[in-house]
Amino acid sequence: MTVAAVLVALAAQMGAPPPAPARVRARLDAATGVIEGEMEWEVRNTSRVPLDSAALHLYPRIFSTPNAALDDVNHAWVYARGFQAGGMALRGAPPGTAVHGASATVPLGGALAPGESRRVALGFRTVVPAKFGTFGRRGRHYYLDGGWHPYPAVLREDGSWDLDTQGAPWTWRLELDLCEPADVVVRGVACSAARRVEAGPEVARALSLVSAPLLVTAVRDGTWGRLETHWVRAPGARGARLLDRVGAALDWEHGRRPSHAPWRVVLAEAALRRRLIEPADGMGLFSDRLYQATGPLQRQHDPSVIALAFHQVLAPAVEAREDPRDSRWVAELVAWHETRRFLAWEEEDLKQVHGFLSVFTFIPAVDQLLHAPKFPFWQEYYDNPYVFDPFRESLADHAGTRTSGRVVVEKLRDRVGDDALRAVVESYLEGDRPMVDAAGAVTGRDLGPFFAQWTGPYPAVNYRLASVQAAPAEGAWDVEVRVAREGELAVGEPVDVRMRVPGEGTHYWRWEGEGAEGVWRSRQTRPPTRVDVDPADRLLETTRVDNGWPVRPKVLLNRFAVHMDLNGRDLEYNLGTSVVLDNDYSTVYTVDGFDEQEADGVRLGLSRAFGLAIDRTRYTYGVGVFGIFEALDPGFATSRSGRANDRGSVAGLSLVAGTDDRLYERDPTEGTSAGVFLEHFAPAFGSDFLYTRYGAEALHLVPLVRGHTLAGVARVSFTDGRAPTQRLGDLGGEGGVRGLRRGSSLGERAWSAGAEWRHLWCSDLDAHLAWLFWLRAIQGAAFVEAGNIDDRGAPLWNLDDLTSAAGYGLRVHGDYFGASPSVLRLEAARRLDEDSGADWLYYLGANQSF
Repeated sequence: MTVAAVLVALAAQMGAPPPAPARVRARLDAATGVIEGEMEWEVRNTSRVPLDSAALHLYPRIFSTPNAALDDVNHAWVYARGFQAGGMALRGAPPGTAVHGASATVPLGGALAPGESRRVALGFRTVVPAKFGTFGRRGRHYYLDGGWHPYPAVLREDGSWDLDTQGAPWTWRLELDLCEPADVVVRGVACSAARRVEAGPEVARALSLVSAPLLVTAVRDGTWGRLETHWVRAPGARGARLLDRVGAALDWEHGRRPSHAPWRVVLAEAALRRRLIEPADGMGLFSDRLYQATGPLQRQHDPSVIALAFHQVLAPAVEAREDPRDSRWVAELVAWHETRRFLAWEEEDLKQVHGFLSVFTFIPAVDQLLHAPKFPFWQEYYDNPYVFDPFRESLADHAGTRTSGRVVVEKLRDRVGDDALRAVVESYLEGDRPMVDAAGAVTGRDLGPFFAQWTGPYPAVNYRLASVQAAPAEGAWDVEVRVAREGELAVGEPVDVRMRVPGEGTHYWRWEGEGAEGVWRSRQTRPPTRVDVDPADRLLETTRVDNGWPVRPKVLLNRFAVHMDLNGRDLEYNLGTSVVLDNDYSTVYTVDGFDEQEADGVRLGLSRAFGLAIDRTRYTYGVGVFGIFEALDPGFATSRSGRANDRGSVAGLSLVAGTDDRLYERDPTEGTSAGVFLEHFAPAFGSDFLYTRYGAEALHLVPLVRGHTLAGVARVSFTDGRAPTQRLGDLGGEGGVRGLRRGSSLGERAWSAGAEWRHLWCSDLDAHLAWLFWLRAIQGAAFVEAGNIDDRGAPLWNLDDLTSAAGYGLRVHGDYFGASPSVLRLEAARRLDEDSGADWLYYLGANQSF
């Protein structure tokens, strides 16, 4: 069935005549990002009541103000630089036209009776924002998933207009003038380089468009039709790979379900960041990062692009029978089901990223990724169907709350099983019923509540392994496993449980999810050694840390810091591990080893956290007790300090308490952290020195405007007793005044304070190291610091005798595994309280200075 025939059938099904024609004349200025034009269309009253106005979508207006979900951490996924406003204004609209949000109501100049039609014309001016995503531009490359012109809303039978739906299909004709020659793809139709593009008549909801000074086109012909890919740069091996993978999938699908008309699949490269692929009207957009991965991670993304191709060839059949509000997720459901079948038929060994990363769970970033992910859009890049997009800026999503069709197909698979799911999809594609009705007829179940639950907002739920008990009975063992559910679900979902028994292998049980608890009772020859809830990671949970028994100790790398003071000092490192028992991240045992300029040693401790759980692994408050054992470095203090280095060792106890509400610990942009400490070293602990140190530190970060943060820090420390030179307060270097050499200003009492203005130079480097470390931003930091110490005989708080310095640094921001932000920095600082002969000092380190 051709696309036009599908839409005629849709109109007939809705009791309306064939779609009325519309015309768009426009001019694209690639240098300024402005599209000016005129639109005219025939409004036909298909409702039961007279109409006096028509409703239009003005989609670009959602980009006129910053998205509420945009912050300094995730804005790099949307804008390469600061916020760039887009928008749309109407010109020549009739009096009484009302614009509200991303829509407008246009008077028709009198009542329009049912069945009648009237021609309406108006002008528009669209500003395309410089941004990533399905609607934006990058230089002179434009990727517009429709909506760059006004387009009509859906008219309901009662005469009201549905503004929560993408739009009704219309027959369009386009006349597009270009300010300079460019290659243009309009609704999948490629136009050669010229200053004028004419397309149509085309049947569409809104005209998608990709334009660039030069598009590199690759074509693959098959028995099913033609596959076209359009690239901004020469695709090379990754283009050939994409053609091979999609071509093989279309061969397979055509062999199963031959088409009467040849398929035409068009894919175009776009600067997407938050998703790998996005279906557009008449073509598909794929990210320019899609095949930048290497090794097993590259093949991990094959299903996404194959599903994009299947979406194109199967969407017409979906649109012919579904309500416009359901056609998107149903098309995705069918496409992902066919993708899974194709990959299984090929017996592809697509290694799951979770399995690949599981060997690195000692890294906290990976542990968070697997158990408490807390960074934008991780699901898409790590092949998880539960995609969370806080922006909802795409043409199909911005007005609603519908979820991804991939979620629905996976939940339906869990509910009815693979065989029944296959029968549902086959029945749907061969018949003429909507998906909800087809699924109910095939399975014999009322699945309406199920679809309502999984096409709406995600439910908040957590499953935990409540208990595992084994008791001897008649030469065997009676085993009872209890699984509890926390949270509300209108419709329960199946939960798989896996049990391993020595000598017997692995047993599985499925709890159908009814009620708040499931109980599995069985008789085994031996007690189980391992029980896991949801071993395939198919459930959407708020946390997964409580899904296994027995709970084994978890060792995490909590600190790996390397610092180089580029001023003749030695290289320093600090390596620390945390041990978590019973999946209780609020209680952590730590073992830290360090080689610092003051001493070499080890720190053992116990920390207890409480308060708000930021991501189920971090909390806002904490206390800790530590044992410290250090061998002093006899070459630490410089001659300028006037102090002799001590020899020996120190040992003692440390008590700490603090609070930290920064959401992003390693790259903070907002929040407060504060703490106090008390350390006591005595011969009773094996120390050669008897002394006590105590102090406090506080830092605060204030976001100014997008990409600019003001950070401030204050520190104070006091020492009582006979402390070795290496453990006195040090005013120089990092942690003090960076324009002063470390070890040159020591004393029993010290304080320092500093401020940094952090500002982004570039927020999208678009570079990676084997997909494991993404370089994402370059930041500048201008700082000033000051402090005092009682070593010079001056009062500690004498503001007339301060050591002060200023400097500047560059920070390269990156994400380990795409999840954990880290910062590499190079800084230079120079004293302000000395004459012009003061030296510049240089520092190289990881993570923010404070």
